Amino acid sequence: MGQDKRAVCCLCCQKGVVSLRSALERSAYCCGESLRLKADIDNQSEEEVRLKLKLIQHVEFFIDRGVLGVNKEATHTVLEYRGDQIHPHTRHKFDSSNSLVVPVMPPTLVGVCRLMQMYYVLKVGALPDAYNLRYPRYQVCLLFKNYDFHKVAFFEIP
Repeated sequence: MGQDKRAVCCLCCQKGVVSLRSALERSAYCCGESLRLKADIDNQSEEEVRLKLKLIQHVEFFIDRGVLGVNKEATHTVLEYRGDQIHPHTRHKFDSSNSLVVPVMPPTLVGVCRLMQMYYVLKVGALPDAYNLRYPRYQVCLLFKNYDFHKVAFFEIP
């Protein structure tokens, strides 16, 4: 479960508070499954806000060259969702049920290979279209359908 509360403001004038509480049903999903996310948005600001979700793939490559090593990082947006406008001074509950289906992509690889690791982060936000602030993030583990769950590394959600 993640939650955050932010004051929406423009320079020196505060326009209200937007709070977001979100929870994933679990932290490991297979390709083709629906992400089960529940969110509660309380928009006490003067502007309309919108729920935004992004599933981002992070890939890190490592090469050891004696004392010096070389690494490269790449990120790709795999899934993106923009909800309907939430009017000022209202609350909105979101339940993804079957609307957020995980596309086909490689599984999470953390601690398996010393040359590369791949993991996924789900970013959740509720902001006016003009703002780009960061809200709760979830580490999501993607698996093959017949994968042994005892070999999967799960991560603490900050």
